Amino acid sequence: PEAHKGVTRMKNSLDKRTKWCYCIGATGRDAAYALVSMYLLTYVQYTMKLTVAQFGVISAAIVVCLIWDAVNDALMGIIIENTHFKSGKFKPWIIVGAVLNALVIVALFTLRPQGWGFVAFFATGYLLWGMTYTMNDIAYWGMLPSLSSDPKERDTLVTLMSVFICVGQFAVAGIVPTVVAGNAIQAYRVTALIVALAFIAFQTLVVLGVREAPRRDDAEKVTLRKMFTIFMRNDQLVPIGIASLLYQEHVPGLSIVLAGYGSVLLHSGADAYIVVSVGSFVTGVVFTLLGIRYRQYKALHRPFSPDAADKASSQSLSDDQ
Repeated sequence: PEAHKGVTRMKNSLDKRTKWCYCIGATGRDAAYALVSMYLLTYVQYTMKLTVAQFGVISAAIVVCLIWDAVNDALMGIIIENTHFKSGKFKPWIIVGAVLNALVIVALFTLRPQGWGFVAFFATGYLLWGMTYTMNDIAYWGMLPSLSSDPKERDTLVTLMSVFICVGQFAVAGIVPTVVAGNAIQAYRVTALIVALAFIAFQTLVVLGVREAPRRDDAEKVTLRKMFTIFMRNDQLVPIGIASLLYQEHVPGLSIVLAGYGSVLLHSGADAYIVVSVGSFVTGVVFTLLGIRYRQYKALHRPFSPDAADKASSQSLSDDQ
């Protein structure tokens, strides 16, 4: 009966205030991510005088940071899962990650050491950007399953959130190329400041407006060793984990390639780049709607449980025997 009451309470906890504050909050964070992933290298290419060797080291640093980011996601998930703050499990990391990431974004588009000094600064800044964004990202998405246990409500949240994600990304993708003509250094600096402030503002809306479910004090503590053991013993998790790692490396890399392609389009005029941005926006919306239609978000309907995964792995082993 007590467990049933807990489930009922979670289902009824998703009020309109929580729903809209959580979904609208995605606008600023995805705008900030789009600014760095799409335009940071363009900013470096066209405003910094670097040698081929220096660009090569920067590229290698990005690859290393992406590999570390895949590992850092798991570590951050464990840290958040074991968090015991009075304000909740997720909210402290959401706002701290947003503020720190905003500061790093402003620094990346403002500070301009020269030569190898800039290479060292960029590598450090890019690493910090990935780590601070992970603080916010893991906490923000981790909050979603705790808001409701109803699959339909989660589908509604994902659908509505996808709209605001597209708004944030398109705002940056479409507006930035039109404002950087002329004094690009100053334009990028002002844009970074505006986007960083928007990031903090939208995530503050999440922290103040979302009603986070109370933390279970009797929840089992998650460790890296236990997570790795469960992962290796479950034959279904292994390919999913490998695919996730490849996805982690592929998508940012593709964004970097597209950013370079976009910088070439800029020579043909901002209008050409806007056409490409609109195409990307439409494609993203269509993909999102198709994914929801065919229930590609089934993982959201079944919150991950280490015990459940361990039992599934044990059952699979016994069946094989």
